[in-house]
Amino acid sequence: MVKPIQKFQAGNIDAAIWQNEVEMDGKKVSTKSVSLRKSWKSGNEWKDSVLHLRPTEIQKAIVVLQEVQRELVMNNGHDKTVEVDDGTYQ
Repeated sequence: MVKPIQKFQAGNIDAAIWQNEVEMDGKKVSTKSVSLRKSWKSGNEWKDSVLHLRPTEIQKAIVVLQEVQRELVMNNGHDKTVEVDDGTYQ
């Protein structure tokens, strides 16, 4: 079984760095990826949800989470419409 090269945890949230071998232009190339997991207990069963990110996506995820946190703190989580990058509103 493949194991992560490094793991981090804060409560029920954990992240792992993975070493991956991919083939590009006929050559094997080593890359890294990250998995972000949230675990919770439902009755007697443990469940989890995992998000896989490329290194270039980590900062984008951090920015989005910071914006969400700011919104929750500043507006007490009240619903409002927000324009997203693709020009749509949610």
